[in-house]
Amino acid sequence: MTWFETFDKALDIIETGTMFVLVITSMTLVVLQYIVDEKKAKNQQKRAAIADAAAKAAEERRLRGEEDGGL
Repeated sequence: MTWFETFDKALDIIETGTMFVLVITSMTLVVLQYIVDEKKAKNQQKRAAIADAAAKAAEERRLRGEEDGGL
């Protein structure tokens, strides 16, 4: 085996390792993006529920104020 064949084999191993690292990194980024998107969706649902509850409470206060003669 010549030095060139040894060098070529080493480059093949490095290339394979690099591709493996890139694939694992890409998969990790996809999973992390999914987690972030899920958390954003949950936070948006919570905000919508809070806004809905605040609107209902304001409407109740307004109706109570009308019933009490505006006091």
